[in-house]
Amino acid sequence: MINLILFLLACLALLLLLFRFFFGLLSHLGFSKLAKYSWKLIFFTWFLLMGYSLFYDELFSKRQANYLLQLQGMELHDNFYIRHNETLPLLSPYEHQFYLAISPKDWQRLVQSIQSHPGFKDIKTPKLNLQVDYDDRYEGHPLFQYAETSHVFSFEAFHPNGQRQLPTYHKIALSKKKYRLHYQKKH
Repeated sequence: MINLILFLLACLALLLLLFRFFFGLLSHLGFSKLAKYSWKLIFFTWFLLMGYSLFYDELFSKRQANYLLQLQGMELHDNFYIRHNETLPLLSPYEHQFYLAISPKDWQRLVQSIQSHPGFKDIKTPKLNLQVDYDDRYEGHPLFQYAETSHVFSFEAFHPNGQRQLPTYHKIALSKKKYRLHYQKKH
């Protein structure tokens, strides 16, 4: 959140410098009304974009959460609650994560789908770190891992996106202690 506020303040300072330059230039050329109205339009547009950036996480809905899970082949049938949602789009690679409180029936069904997968790795089996252990990070086939650790049941997917594109990493983890689901997406 502090990074976002610092970014917004830097954008505002840059906007004020641009305003001073263009307002002075347009006023000097005799277009003072155009300078005044263009400044209002630019400031209003900036205000809308920054307001959307600040409240992006609060606008995240259950429908969007369920859609992101469906893209990974998992679906929630019962009611659930969004416990936490966080997006880091600015000044870093894109990362989105959220935590859901899900029903025991959905939790059991998702755990069974992870455990029944042919490539399932239990606690004793060594697991790959898909973000690091993959040689061809930009080209090639997607990798999937269904695993169990001492704390979670997890599904991980690594999708290369071609040269000059960051690969996409998805992780869905189901807590063993609580009926919680953690979704994470990174570029």
